[in-house]
Amino acid sequence: MKKTYLRSGAALLCAATLAACGGGGGGGNIPLIVRVFGMTDGSIKLKNNGGDELTVTGNAPNGVTFSQAMADDKTYNVTISQEPESAKCTLSNASGKINWYNRTVDVVCQPYQRTLGGSISGLTGRGLILANGSSSLNVEAGATSFVFGEKVLHGLTYAVGVLRQPDGRACTVDKGAGSVGAVDITTVTVTCK
Repeated sequence: MKKTYLRSGAALLCAATLAACGGGGGGGNIPLIVRVFGMTDGSIKLKNNGGDELTVTGNAPNGVTFSQAMADDKTYNVTISQEPESAKCTLSNASGKINWYNRTVDVVCQPYQRTLGGSISGLTGRGLILANGSSSLNVEAGATSFVFGEKVLHGLTYAVGVLRQPDGRACTVDKGAGSVGAVDITTVTVTCK
């Protein structure tokens, strides 16, 4: 009879110890941290274990946490439930067993690249050079369209201007500035007279 009480007491003590350390299920006190790099705009939605959802807007190099803290040695599995329209994102250290040394998930986003171009009218002279920031483009006489060789990143701005006028003509740019969105830019208009 005495041994039965001892075994029952030992079992209760083990259960209490596990619960105090977070091994018995339920919530815990370890935050699951997410750091986001490379997102120029927009937001990403993440889920932990298919439930706890976190929305992160823009970069978060210092980290944000899921709302539900976890118990030590519990399994986490972070997935992307909604990608930003501006970038393709990948996860690093997205699953495992959480503890105070392993509790950070990294999200690295690569912004989508768009082409920048448009139409040209009246270009009969040689020597036209268009510019967008540090990127420049030599345009041949008689060209009716143009595309810069360097692509522009989603979420950033562009501003096309005339760096050098062609021989015997004066060119102006219309619709040459704006924000880079979800599609290639083909609406810049260059008119030469």
